[in-house]
Amino acid sequence: DAIELRRRMTEIERDSRTAASSAANAARALQGRVDALSAIADQRSDEVDAERVRTKEAVDAAEEYRTTCQRVMSERAELESRVGELEAFVEKLRDEVCAAEEQRQRLREKFEQDLQRSEEEQRKSALRSEALE
Repeated sequence: DAIELRRRMTEIERDSRTAASSAANAARALQGRVDALSAIADQRSDEVDAERVRTKEAVDAAEEYRTTCQRVMSERAELESRVGELEAFVEKLRDEVCAAEEQRQRLREKFEQDLQRSEEEQRKSALRSEALE
């Protein structure tokens, strides 16, 4: 019985060592999986951080674009207003030029009439002078 008990104890020790070795191998395999999953989680975390940065940059760019658009629209409205003022000023100048042209024409006609009268009076005066002589 003692021999049988010893053999049985040896078998149990061997089975125990085999089980311990298998458990250690399984623990190492699980640790490898844990390490791989941890590396994947770190990589995903880095990707999320990078995406967060890209999203912030996109939001900042969109805000800058919106601000620029508002400024451009404001400047455009100001320029359109200024163009309207300039068009009104040009129209006023055209009216003044037309009025000046009409006045110039009237003065020219008056000058020509005055010149004709003066020439006629000089001829009449010359004829009278000749007639008196």
